Amino acid sequence: MKIIYLATVGVAALISSFAAQASVISTGTTSSSFVVYQAPGGDNAIGGVSPFAQSNDAGGGGNLIIIDQTGSANRFGSGSDASFQSGTGNQAAVTQSGTGSSVVLQQTGRFNGVSGGLISSIIQSADDSTLTILQSGNGNSFQVSQAGANNAATLKQTGTGNAARVGQSGTELLAMLTQKGNNNTLQAQQTGVNNAMVATQAGSDNMMLVNQSGNANQMTASQTGNNQVASLTQSGSHNVMNASQAGSYNQVSVSQTSSNNIASVSQSGRGNVANIRQ
Repeated sequence: MKIIYLATVGVAALISSFAAQASVISTGTTSSSFVVYQAPGGDNAIGGVSPFAQSNDAGGGGNLIIIDQTGSANRFGSGSDASFQSGTGNQAAVTQSGTGSSVVLQQTGRFNGVSGGLISSIIQSADDSTLTILQSGNGNSFQVSQAGANNAATLKQTGTGNAARVGQSGTELLAMLTQKGNNNTLQAQQTGVNNAMVATQAGSDNMMLVNQSGNANQMTASQTGNNQVASLTQSGSHNVMNASQAGSYNQVSVSQTSSNNIASVSQSGRGNVANIRQ
């Protein structure tokens, strides 16, 4: 197995690598860029034994990582040490095509997920793939796209002004989204059959837009705070939806089409408005 180890301290770097296993460590006060391509095959890893890490000491940096993996059982951010970007204005672009691929990424600092007007994104187009994104800080944003069967996405954001967009298409899909802070925006869409989604927001001025299309879909959404808006739509049969809001000036709109749908809405506080259409 070919292994490559990349390390920079306090300098900008652009490195392109073809390797079965790659480890990237960058620390300092300036921005750094890494580009890693892993050719078709299997069991390619970025992270692994040694972690992936970018840090600009929370300065004016703007670190960038671009990952392109093709094959099966590819991994980014695997291993005992979590792969992470720390500092200000970090961005990640990860593309995986192959069965059984996984992504684990942690971003800490301010305005992570956005750099130079570009939004971080993870794209997985295969079966049995998983991704986990952890963000902490202010103004974070992320886009996720999964296509295939038995895929799962976990996104957690903590801070102010976070935004997330998740799209899944296929069968047996699972999406778990959690936001904590103010002015958060969550958009999620699942297309297929036997999909499940769990979304949670805590804070003020949050907005949630969720859409599921297919058969036997399940959805659970919860908002806690003030001035929140939730719009939930399911199309298909055997759908189950649960929406809960706690606070004041909340609004929820639930729309289900077809037969055997179940909707449950719970609101506590004053000034809440609920609209349910089946």
